[in-house]
Parts: sequence; structure tokens; C-alpha cells
Amino acid sequence: MADSKDEALTGPVFKALADTTRRQILQDLGKSPLPAGEVASKFPISGPSISRHLAVLKTAGLVTEQRQANKIIYSLVPERLANCVFPFVFSLCPGLVEEHLADQVAPAPAGKIRQQSRKKPKGPDKTATKQKRKAASSKGSARDNDGGRAQAERNVAAGNVAAGNVAAGSEAAGSEAAGS
Repeated sequence: MADSKDEALTGPVFKALADTTRRQILQDLGKSPLPAGEVASKFPISGPSISRHLAVLKTAGLVTEQRQANKIIYSLVPERLANCVFPFVFSLCPGLVEEHLADQVAPAPAGKIRQQSRKKPKGPDKTATKQKRKAASSKGSARDNDGGRAQAERNVAAGNVAAGNVAAGSEAAGSEAAGS
């Protein structure tokens, strides 16, 4: 059963993510901050309806607003999204999340550009590489007595969970919902 403190913190986020319009707004804001009017122009619904959607997102802590002259500029808060959604996803499928994170390029140290080589294994070594990766993720899972939450928090803190990756997951969920 979910802890009531966790529910109080994450409940508004999942409520906000339950609506396809709000998920699309988050994806748009993930690209760049936008004025309220520009957000509204992207949807075939009324301005007041978009305003209510933005209020739900703001209440959940997923967006911030900033006044600039006569405009209100909305921005995504990717840390809030990642901190609420990532531990939930990790608790359901830790092996897949670890594999996904292992495939990501490590963040560059300040002032340096670092690229990680992603060489593809040749021939029969592909199976061995997958087995090694699976064994490594099993060891990591066994090490974390807290169900992986500490590792998830370290990954978020280290920047291994990019807002684009989270938004891409939301986009997939949105397209599934639209297909139903």
C-alpha cells in the first residue's frame, strides 16, 4: 500500500499526467518555455480550458509561471516530473530502467564534452554482452535494499534522467491513449 506522504506528493503529478492535453502541454514546454497564449493556440479548445489545464500542472509543481510585461511565460519543471515518475517506473521494472540508463551517454563533467563509445558487439558476443548487462543489473538490484529508490534518486541527481526521455515516455503514453 502506498505511503500517504508519497501519495500527497505524487498524487497531483499523476492526476496531471492522466490527461492527454496536459501531457502535450508538458511536451511543448519541454522544448522551450512558452507564453500562455502560444500554449492555447496549439489546441482546438478554449483559452479558459487551457488555463485550467495549466493551473492543474502548476498545482502539481510540473510547471512554473513568470510574468514578463503583459505575458505569462510557462516553463517545465523537469526535476519534479522525474523525481515523481522515475521512482514509480523503477519500482515496477527495475531491470528495464537499469538497462535503459546503461545505454545512455554519461553527463559531461563541467567544462568538458565527453562522448561515450557505443560500439556494437560483433557476432556471437551479442548474447554474452546481454548476459553480462543482465547480471550487472541483478547485482545492482540486490545491493539496493530500498527497492532501487536510492539509485533512482542518484540517477536523477546525476542528470542521468533527462527531461526529454521522460517526455518521450509521456508521448508514448499519449499515443497509446489516443489509439484506444
